[in-house]
Amino acid sequence: MTNINLTHDQYLKFKQEYMMSKQLGKSNFMFDGNEYFTAYAKYLVEYLDEKYIGKEEILKDQLRKRGFYVDNLWSIEDVKSRFECDNDEAYAVLEDALTNEAVMERIWNAIHDAAEYNGLTPKED
Repeated sequence: MTNINLTHDQYLKFKQEYMMSKQLGKSNFMFDGNEYFTAYAKYLVEYLDEKYIGKEEILKDQLRKRGFYVDNLWSIEDVKSRFECDNDEAYAVLEDALTNEAVMERIWNAIHDAAEYNGLTPKED
């Protein structure tokens, strides 16, 4: 098996070639003097995405595409950086803090205020 070692710029060019090949319905494409099968290049692109973008960013992007706001997420590491606890304890702290009735009410109020500020009209109940 060949070791694939691309710079970030090469990765971006490879991904662009793959996407163009896929869009045009080509079964293969050339990159850097090598022939790649489009169907197999998909897996290489997924691997390189994880390497260069990061798994968390890929997952966040998938959620973002489905309409979720993911630019303000809390992690157990946020809790563990301030308290002595294990992962389960940190998760329980986040669950208690983020599902707290007062916090949820503040978020809904902030959403309402931001919507009005942006000129949106509330729906009738």
